[in-house]
Amino acid sequence: MKSLSLIMMVGIVGLGLPAAAAERAEVIHWWTSGSESAAVRVLADAFNNAGGDWIDNAVAGGGGANARSLGINRIVGGNPPTVMQFNYGRQLDEIIEHGYVRDISDLAAQGNWNELVPDALMDSITVDGKVYGIPVNMHGQTWSWWSLPALEKAGVEVPASWDAFFPTLDKLKAAGIIPVAVSRDAWTIDSIWRFIVISKGGTDLFRKIYVDHDVSSVNSPEFRELVETLIRLRDYSDPGASARNWNDSTALIINDTAGVQFMGDWAKGEFLNAGEVPMQDFACTPVIGGNQGYVYGGDMFVVTASEDPEQLSAQNLFVETLMSKQVQIDFNRVKGSIPVRSDVDTAQLDACAQIAIDLVKNPDNQVGDQPFYNSSDTIGAIRDLLGALWSDPNPSVDTFTQNFAQIIAAE
Repeated sequence: MKSLSLIMMVGIVGLGLPAAAAERAEVIHWWTSGSESAAVRVLADAFNNAGGDWIDNAVAGGGGANARSLGINRIVGGNPPTVMQFNYGRQLDEIIEHGYVRDISDLAAQGNWNELVPDALMDSITVDGKVYGIPVNMHGQTWSWWSLPALEKAGVEVPASWDAFFPTLDKLKAAGIIPVAVSRDAWTIDSIWRFIVISKGGTDLFRKIYVDHDVSSVNSPEFRELVETLIRLRDYSDPGASARNWNDSTALIINDTAGVQFMGDWAKGEFLNAGEVPMQDFACTPVIGGNQGYVYGGDMFVVTASEDPEQLSAQNLFVETLMSKQVQIDFNRVKGSIPVRSDVDTAQLDACAQIAIDLVKNPDNQVGDQPFYNSSDTIGAIRDLLGALWSDPNPSVDTFTQNFAQIIAAE
Protein backbone atom coordinates (compact mmCIF):
# COMPACT_ATOMS: atom_id res chain seq x y z
CA MET A 1 0.00 0.00 0.00
CA LYS A 2 1.55 3.29 -1.12
CA SER A 3 2.00 6.14 1.34
CA LEU A 4 -0.99 8.47 1.53
CA SER A 5 0.94 11.37 3.08
CA LEU A 6 0.45 14.61 1.19
CA ILE A 7 3.49 16.17 -0.45
CA MET A 8 3.78 19.62 1.02
CA MET A 9 5.16 22.51 -0.99
CA VAL A 10 7.64 24.88 0.61
CA GLY A 11 9.39 27.92 -0.78
CA ILE A 12 13.16 27.94 -0.73
CA VAL A 13 14.90 31.03 -2.11
CA GLY A 14 11.75 31.91 -4.01
CA LEU A 15 11.37 28.43 -5.53
CA GLY A 16 8.57 26.00 -4.64
CA LEU A 17 10.21 22.62 -4.03
CA PRO A 18 8.46 19.48 -2.74
CA ALA A 19 9.48 18.27 0.71
CA ALA A 20 10.04 14.56 1.27
CA ALA A 21 6.93 12.64 2.25
CA ALA A 22 6.87 11.47 5.86
CA GLU A 23 7.24 7.74 6.44
CA ARG A 24 3.67 6.81 7.26
CA ALA A 25 2.96 4.05 9.76
CA GLU A 26 -0.47 2.98 10.99
CA VAL A 27 -0.08 1.55 14.49
CA ILE A 28 -2.74 -0.69 16.07
CA HIS A 29 -2.51 -0.85 19.88
CA TRP A 30 -4.76 -1.09 22.95
CA TRP A 31 -3.35 1.68 25.13
CA THR A 32 -6.37 3.86 25.86
CA SER A 33 -6.23 4.83 29.56
CA GLY A 34 -4.91 8.24 30.55
CA SER A 35 -1.36 7.15 31.31
CA GLU A 36 -1.28 4.72 28.40
CA SER A 37 -2.33 7.46 25.99
CA ALA A 38 0.42 9.66 27.39
CA ALA A 39 2.94 6.87 26.86
CA VAL A 40 1.78 6.38 23.27
CA ARG A 41 2.31 10.08 22.67
CA VAL A 42 5.94 9.67 23.69
CA LEU A 43 6.42 7.04 21.00
CA ALA A 44 4.40 8.90 18.39
CA ASP A 45 6.21 12.19 18.99
CA ALA A 46 9.60 10.49 18.78
CA PHE A 47 8.62 8.73 15.54
CA ASN A 48 7.24 11.92 14.01
CA ASN A 49 10.30 13.93 15.06
CA ALA A 50 12.48 11.32 13.34
CA GLY A 51 10.64 11.95 10.07
CA GLY A 52 7.72 9.56 10.41
CA ASP A 53 3.97 10.03 10.32
CA TRP A 54 2.35 8.02 13.14
CA ILE A 55 -1.27 7.11 12.29
CA ASP A 56 -2.81 6.07 15.59
CA ASN A 57 -5.37 3.26 15.76
CA ALA A 58 -6.18 2.64 19.42
CA VAL A 59 -8.60 -0.19 20.17
CA ALA A 60 -10.23 -0.31 23.62
CA GLY A 61 -9.84 -3.42 25.73
CA GLY A 62 -7.14 -3.63 28.40
CA GLY A 63 -6.25 -7.25 27.66
CA GLY A 64 -5.48 -6.52 24.02
CA ALA A 65 -7.64 -9.24 22.45
CA ASN A 66 -9.76 -6.72 20.52
CA ALA A 67 -6.74 -4.98 19.02
CA ARG A 68 -5.05 -8.23 18.04
CA SER A 69 -8.23 -9.53 16.41
CA LEU A 70 -8.66 -6.32 14.42
CA GLY A 71 -5.07 -6.41 13.21
CA ILE A 72 -5.20 -10.06 12.16
CA ASN A 73 -8.54 -9.57 10.39
CA ARG A 74 -7.03 -6.60 8.55
CA ILE A 75 -4.11 -8.74 7.42
CA VAL A 76 -6.34 -11.58 6.27
CA GLY A 77 -8.51 -9.06 4.44
CA GLY A 78 -5.55 -7.70 2.51
CA ASN A 79 -5.35 -4.35 4.30
CA PRO A 80 -2.65 -4.83 6.94
CA PRO A 81 -1.60 -2.10 9.37
CA THR A 82 2.06 -1.14 9.35
CA VAL A 83 2.59 -2.15 12.99
CA MET A 84 0.65 -4.13 15.62
CA GLN A 85 1.03 -4.43 19.38
CA PHE A 86 1.41 -7.81 21.06
CA ASN A 87 2.50 -9.14 24.44
CA TYR A 88 5.55 -11.31 24.93
CA GLY A 89 4.94 -15.01 24.72
CA ARG A 90 3.23 -17.42 22.39
CA GLN A 91 0.81 -14.93 20.86
CA LEU A 92 3.13 -14.71 17.85
CA ASP A 93 3.17 -18.41 17.00
CA GLU A 94 0.17 -18.52 14.69
CA ILE A 95 0.74 -15.25 12.83
CA ILE A 96 4.36 -16.19 12.15
CA GLU A 97 3.26 -19.58 10.89
CA HIS A 98 0.93 -17.87 8.40
CA GLY A 99 3.63 -15.46 7.24
CA TYR A 100 1.86 -12.34 8.49
CA VAL A 101 4.89 -10.90 10.28
CA ARG A 102 8.15 -9.53 8.92
CA ASP A 103 11.46 -11.06 9.98
CA ILE A 104 13.55 -8.24 11.46
CA SER A 105 16.62 -10.29 12.39
CA ASP A 106 18.83 -7.94 10.36
CA LEU A 107 17.67 -4.92 12.35
CA ALA A 108 18.11 -6.76 15.65
CA ALA A 109 21.66 -7.70 14.67
CA GLN A 110 22.46 -4.12 13.68
CA GLY A 111 21.15 -2.93 17.05
CA ASN A 112 23.07 -5.62 18.98
CA TRP A 113 19.88 -6.72 20.72
CA ASN A 114 21.33 -10.05 21.84
CA GLU A 115 23.77 -8.16 24.06
CA LEU A 116 21.33 -5.52 25.32
CA VAL A 117 17.95 -7.27 25.78
CA PRO A 118 17.33 -9.89 28.53
CA ASP A 119 17.58 -13.45 27.26
CA ALA A 120 14.01 -14.33 28.21
CA LEU A 121 12.62 -11.43 26.18
CA MET A 122 14.83 -12.24 23.21
CA ASP A 123 13.64 -15.84 23.37
CA SER A 124 10.05 -14.60 23.38
CA ILE A 125 10.46 -12.55 20.19
CA THR A 126 12.58 -15.17 18.41
CA VAL A 127 11.11 -18.14 16.53
CA ASP A 128 13.30 -20.69 14.75
CA GLY A 129 16.27 -18.38 15.10
CA LYS A 130 14.53 -15.38 13.53
CA VAL A 131 13.52 -12.18 15.35
CA TYR A 132 9.95 -10.99 14.83
CA GLY A 133 9.14 -8.64 17.72
CA ILE A 134 10.29 -5.21 18.84
CA PRO A 135 10.57 -5.28 22.66
CA VAL A 136 9.49 -1.96 24.11
CA ASN A 137 9.32 -2.58 27.87
CA MET A 138 9.49 -5.00 30.77
CA HIS A 139 6.35 -4.91 32.91
CA GLY A 140 6.02 -6.32 36.39
CA GLN A 141 2.74 -8.22 36.25
CA THR A 142 2.01 -8.69 39.95
CA TRP A 143 2.15 -5.57 42.09
CA SER A 144 0.07 -4.21 44.93
CA TRP A 145 -0.67 -0.46 45.00
CA TRP A 146 -1.58 1.08 48.34
CA SER A 147 -3.09 4.45 49.18
CA LEU A 148 -0.93 5.85 51.96
CA PRO A 149 -3.59 8.38 53.12
CA ALA A 150 -6.17 5.57 53.29
CA LEU A 151 -3.81 3.44 55.37
CA GLU A 152 -3.07 6.40 57.63
CA LYS A 153 -6.78 7.03 58.14
CA ALA A 154 -7.21 3.39 59.17
CA GLY A 155 -4.18 3.54 61.46
CA VAL A 156 -2.23 0.83 59.64
CA GLU A 157 0.76 0.42 57.32
CA VAL A 158 1.46 -1.65 54.22
CA PRO A 159 1.43 -5.22 55.58
CA ALA A 160 4.85 -6.84 55.64
CA SER A 161 3.49 -10.38 56.00
CA TRP A 162 0.42 -12.43 55.17
CA ASP A 163 -0.34 -12.67 58.89
CA ALA A 164 -0.81 -8.88 58.84
CA PHE A 165 -2.57 -8.76 55.48
CA PHE A 166 -6.21 -9.51 56.33
CA PRO A 167 -6.11 -7.60 59.65
CA THR A 168 -4.96 -4.58 57.60
CA LEU A 169 -7.95 -5.00 55.27
CA ASP A 170 -10.25 -5.30 58.29
CA LYS A 171 -8.98 -1.96 59.62
CA LEU A 172 -9.54 -0.32 56.23
CA LYS A 173 -13.08 -1.68 56.10
CA ALA A 174 -13.80 -0.45 59.63
CA ALA A 175 -12.61 3.02 58.61
CA GLY A 176 -15.20 3.18 55.81
CA ILE A 177 -12.64 2.57 53.06
CA ILE A 178 -13.04 -0.01 50.29
CA PRO A 179 -10.29 -2.45 51.25
CA VAL A 180 -9.58 -3.89 47.78
CA ALA A 181 -10.30 -2.11 44.50
CA VAL A 182 -11.41 -4.80 42.06
CA SER A 183 -12.42 -4.54 38.41
CA ARG A 184 -14.98 -6.39 36.32
CA ASP A 185 -12.81 -8.28 33.82
CA ALA A 186 -11.57 -11.81 34.45
CA TRP A 187 -8.01 -10.86 33.51
CA THR A 188 -7.94 -8.45 36.46
CA ILE A 189 -9.03 -11.25 38.82
CA ASP A 190 -6.14 -13.20 37.31
CA SER A 191 -3.84 -10.34 38.40
CA ILE A 192 -4.98 -10.82 42.00
CA TRP A 193 -4.57 -14.58 41.71
CA ARG A 194 -1.02 -14.47 40.36
CA PHE A 195 -0.04 -11.96 43.05
CA ILE A 196 -1.20 -14.52 45.62
CA VAL A 197 0.62 -17.35 43.83
CA ILE A 198 3.97 -15.57 43.67
CA SER A 199 3.69 -14.02 47.16
CA LYS A 200 2.42 -17.05 49.09
CA GLY A 201 3.54 -19.88 46.85
CA GLY A 202 6.85 -18.42 45.74
CA THR A 203 8.76 -18.69 42.49
CA ASP A 204 9.11 -22.49 42.64
CA LEU A 205 5.38 -23.11 42.86
CA PHE A 206 4.66 -20.47 40.23
CA ARG A 207 7.05 -22.20 37.82
CA LYS A 208 5.66 -25.65 38.58
CA ILE A 209 2.15 -24.45 37.76
CA TYR A 210 2.70 -22.24 34.72
CA VAL A 211 6.00 -23.49 33.27
CA ASP A 212 6.10 -27.20 34.11
CA HIS A 213 2.31 -27.74 34.13
CA ASP A 214 2.81 -29.99 37.14
CA VAL A 215 -0.58 -31.38 38.12
CA SER A 216 0.73 -32.71 41.44
CA SER A 217 1.54 -29.14 42.48
CA VAL A 218 -2.03 -28.09 41.74
CA ASN A 219 -3.28 -30.94 43.89
CA SER A 220 -1.04 -29.90 46.80
CA PRO A 221 -2.10 -28.36 50.13
CA GLU A 222 -0.09 -25.25 49.19
CA PHE A 223 -2.20 -24.69 46.09
CA ARG A 224 -5.39 -25.22 48.05
CA GLU A 225 -4.30 -22.49 50.48
CA LEU A 226 -3.83 -20.10 47.56
CA VAL A 227 -7.38 -20.75 46.37
CA GLU A 228 -8.76 -20.25 49.88
CA THR A 229 -6.91 -16.92 50.11
CA LEU A 230 -8.44 -15.73 46.82
CA ILE A 231 -11.94 -16.70 47.98
CA ARG A 232 -11.43 -14.92 51.30
CA LEU A 233 -10.27 -11.80 49.49
CA ARG A 234 -13.64 -11.46 47.73
CA ASP A 235 -15.25 -10.21 50.93
CA TYR A 236 -13.10 -7.08 50.82
CA SER A 237 -14.30 -5.82 47.45
CA ASP A 238 -17.40 -3.65 46.90
CA PRO A 239 -20.58 -3.92 44.77
CA GLY A 240 -19.31 -1.31 42.31
CA ALA A 241 -16.52 -3.59 41.12
CA SER A 242 -18.71 -5.20 38.46
CA ALA A 243 -18.98 -1.87 36.59
CA ARG A 244 -15.31 -0.82 36.69
CA ASN A 245 -12.42 -1.02 34.29
CA TRP A 246 -8.95 -1.59 35.74
CA ASN A 247 -8.02 2.10 35.54
CA ASP A 248 -11.25 3.06 37.32
CA SER A 249 -10.11 0.90 40.22
CA THR A 250 -6.71 2.60 40.12
CA ALA A 251 -8.54 5.92 40.41
CA LEU A 252 -10.05 4.71 43.70
CA ILE A 253 -6.54 4.32 45.11
CA ILE A 254 -5.50 7.71 43.72
CA ASN A 255 -8.58 9.31 45.32
CA ASP A 256 -7.88 7.48 48.62
CA THR A 257 -11.32 5.85 48.68
CA ALA A 258 -9.82 2.34 48.44
CA GLY A 259 -6.86 0.75 50.18
CA VAL A 260 -5.15 -1.53 47.67
CA GLN A 261 -5.29 -2.67 44.06
CA PHE A 262 -3.51 -5.70 42.61
CA MET A 263 -2.39 -4.84 39.10
CA GLY A 264 0.67 -4.76 36.87
CA ASP A 265 2.97 -1.76 36.96
CA TRP A 266 1.07 -0.05 34.15
CA ALA A 267 -1.15 1.08 37.03
CA LYS A 268 1.78 3.18 38.24
CA GLY A 269 1.48 5.17 35.03
CA GLU A 270 -1.98 6.25 36.19
CA PHE A 271 -0.57 7.45 39.51
CA LEU A 272 2.22 9.38 37.84
CA ASN A 273 -0.18 10.85 35.29
CA ALA A 274 -2.26 12.16 38.21
CA GLY A 275 0.79 13.83 39.78
CA GLU A 276 1.19 11.27 42.58
CA VAL A 277 4.63 10.60 44.02
CA PRO A 278 5.75 7.02 44.83
CA MET A 279 6.25 6.35 48.54
CA GLN A 280 4.69 9.70 49.41
CA ASP A 281 1.16 9.40 48.03
CA PHE A 282 1.14 5.68 47.31
CA ALA A 283 3.22 2.61 48.09
CA CYS A 284 4.14 -0.22 45.77
CA THR A 285 5.27 -3.76 46.39
CA PRO A 286 5.47 -6.73 44.00
CA VAL A 287 5.08 -9.27 46.84
CA ILE A 288 3.98 -9.51 50.44
CA GLY A 289 6.07 -11.58 52.81
CA GLY A 290 9.50 -13.11 52.40
CA ASN A 291 9.33 -14.31 48.79
CA GLN A 292 11.18 -12.14 46.29
CA GLY A 293 9.78 -13.30 42.96
CA TYR A 294 9.15 -10.88 40.11
CA VAL A 295 6.66 -11.96 37.47
CA TYR A 296 7.46 -10.10 34.29
CA GLY A 297 5.90 -9.68 30.90
CA GLY A 298 5.39 -6.66 28.75
CA ASP A 299 4.71 -5.26 25.35
CA MET A 300 6.22 -5.61 21.94
CA PHE A 301 5.29 -4.55 18.44
CA VAL A 302 5.47 -6.52 15.23
CA VAL A 303 5.79 -5.09 11.75
CA THR A 304 3.59 -6.79 9.20
CA ALA A 305 4.94 -8.57 6.14
CA SER A 306 5.20 -6.21 3.18
CA GLU A 307 6.93 -5.77 -0.17
CA ASP A 308 6.10 -2.06 -0.37
CA PRO A 309 9.39 -0.09 -0.15
CA GLU A 310 7.67 2.84 1.57
CA GLN A 311 6.13 0.59 4.23
CA LEU A 312 9.43 -1.22 4.76
CA SER A 313 11.20 2.12 5.21
CA ALA A 314 8.56 3.30 7.70
CA GLN A 315 8.88 0.04 9.62
CA ASN A 316 12.66 0.40 9.77
CA LEU A 317 12.27 3.88 11.20
CA PHE A 318 9.73 2.58 13.72
CA VAL A 319 12.13 -0.10 14.96
CA GLU A 320 15.02 2.34 15.21
CA THR A 321 12.89 4.85 17.12
CA LEU A 322 11.47 2.46 19.70
CA MET A 323 14.84 0.92 20.49
CA SER A 324 16.70 4.21 20.94
CA LYS A 325 18.12 4.84 24.41
CA GLN A 326 16.24 8.07 25.07
CA VAL A 327 12.89 6.73 23.89
CA GLN A 328 13.34 3.67 26.12
CA ILE A 329 13.77 5.96 29.12
CA ASP A 330 11.09 8.51 28.18
CA PHE A 331 8.47 5.91 27.32
CA ASN A 332 8.97 3.63 30.32
CA ARG A 333 9.03 6.57 32.73
CA VAL A 334 5.47 7.38 31.62
CA LYS A 335 4.23 3.82 31.06
CA GLY A 336 5.28 2.58 34.49
CA SER A 337 7.51 -0.23 33.21
CA ILE A 338 11.29 -0.54 32.95
CA PRO A 339 13.43 -0.41 29.79
CA VAL A 340 14.50 -3.53 27.91
CA ARG A 341 17.92 -2.10 27.08
CA SER A 342 20.60 -2.82 29.66
CA ASP A 343 22.70 0.21 28.71
CA VAL A 344 20.32 3.04 29.66
CA ASP A 345 20.53 5.33 32.70
CA THR A 346 17.84 3.87 34.97
CA ALA A 347 18.67 6.38 37.72
CA GLN A 348 16.15 8.63 35.97
CA LEU A 349 13.31 6.27 36.90
CA ASP A 350 11.09 6.40 40.00
CA ALA A 351 11.26 4.57 43.33
CA CYS A 352 8.93 1.73 42.27
CA ALA A 353 10.98 1.15 39.12
CA GLN A 354 14.10 0.94 41.27
CA ILE A 355 12.50 -1.91 43.25
CA ALA A 356 11.86 -3.75 39.99
CA ILE A 357 15.37 -3.10 38.67
CA ASP A 358 16.94 -4.44 41.88
CA LEU A 359 14.75 -7.55 41.82
CA VAL A 360 15.45 -8.51 38.22
CA LYS A 361 19.21 -8.25 38.76
CA ASN A 362 18.94 -11.68 40.38
CA PRO A 363 17.88 -14.32 37.82
CA ASP A 364 16.44 -16.46 40.63
CA ASN A 365 13.79 -13.79 41.18
CA GLN A 366 12.74 -13.64 37.54
CA VAL A 367 9.64 -15.53 36.50
CA GLY A 368 8.21 -15.13 33.02
CA ASP A 369 4.46 -14.58 33.05
CA GLN A 370 2.01 -17.18 31.79
CA PRO A 371 1.98 -16.14 28.08
CA PHE A 372 5.62 -17.24 27.83
CA TYR A 373 4.66 -20.85 28.48
CA ASN A 374 0.93 -21.18 27.85
CA SER A 375 -1.29 -20.79 24.83
CA SER A 376 -3.96 -18.12 24.59
CA ASP A 377 -6.59 -20.85 24.91
CA THR A 378 -5.08 -22.09 28.17
CA ILE A 379 -4.84 -18.59 29.62
CA GLY A 380 -8.42 -17.86 28.56
CA ALA A 381 -9.66 -21.06 30.21
CA ILE A 382 -7.86 -20.21 33.46
CA ARG A 383 -9.34 -16.72 33.45
CA ASP A 384 -12.82 -18.06 32.82
CA LEU A 385 -12.33 -20.39 35.77
CA LEU A 386 -11.12 -17.57 38.01
CA GLY A 387 -14.01 -15.34 36.96
CA ALA A 388 -16.50 -18.09 37.77
CA LEU A 389 -14.92 -18.70 41.17
CA TRP A 390 -14.98 -14.99 42.00
CA SER A 391 -18.68 -14.64 41.17
CA ASP A 392 -19.86 -17.93 42.67
CA PRO A 393 -21.72 -17.35 45.97
CA ASN A 394 -20.76 -20.86 47.08
CA PRO A 395 -17.34 -21.54 45.55
CA SER A 396 -15.78 -24.98 45.83
CA VAL A 397 -12.03 -25.24 46.32
CA ASP A 398 -12.13 -28.87 45.22
CA THR A 399 -13.98 -28.13 41.99
CA PHE A 400 -11.71 -25.21 41.15
CA THR A 401 -8.60 -27.30 41.78
CA GLN A 402 -9.83 -30.19 39.65
CA ASN A 403 -10.71 -27.90 36.76
CA PHE A 404 -7.43 -25.98 37.03
CA ALA A 405 -5.47 -29.25 36.93
CA GLN A 406 -7.32 -30.37 33.81
CA ILE A 407 -6.55 -27.08 32.04
CA ILE A 408 -2.81 -27.15 32.62
CA ALA A 409 -2.57 -30.88 31.95
CA ALA A 410 -3.95 -30.25 28.47
CA GLU A 411 -1.31 -27.60 27.66
